[in-house]
Amino acid sequence: FMVSSSTSPSQSKEQRTSPSEEYDMARFFAVEHIGPLKLGMPAKQVIAALGPPATKGVAEDSPATGEVTQSWSYPSKGLVLSVSLHHSTKAPLTLRSVRAMSPCTLRSQRGISIGSAVEDVRAAYGSMEDTEATKSADRFVAGSIYGGLIFRFESGRVTSMFLGAVAE
Repeated sequence: FMVSSSTSPSQSKEQRTSPSEEYDMARFFAVEHIGPLKLGMPAKQVIAALGPPATKGVAEDSPATGEVTQSWSYPSKGLVLSVSLHHSTKAPLTLRSVRAMSPCTLRSQRGISIGSAVEDVRAAYGSMEDTEATKSADRFVAGSIYGGLIFRFESGRVTSMFLGAVAE
């Protein structure tokens, strides 16, 4: 996939990732989490960690991915999750994305939480920044919009974190 690069002004802003960058991205997603929540974890483990969701949305077919997705809401924990089941496999229901907002107290793998300063996010995730997707001061994308950790800010503080893909 495409990521932006800040290696030198003479290079294109978008370029194919090198094998080492692909490894870094794969490693990033293998270890990144919000609290105990990691993408791809079975829904049973989510329930073991958080308890049952307060509400479950309607299951929706996603032709772009071949999955059936459902939203799980934990308002008292400040979490909205997306879980999915792929039509063509017998795999269990798995965690597809995590959105954290107040009153969530969970931290990312690198220690960022709701209320953290913009500077702390940049210090923790600066090497993973997608500069093309981070075009405004109120957003920071680590990884990419196709799979990453996206921070939203107000008054220089994190107001939400999203782990997953916002574009397919």
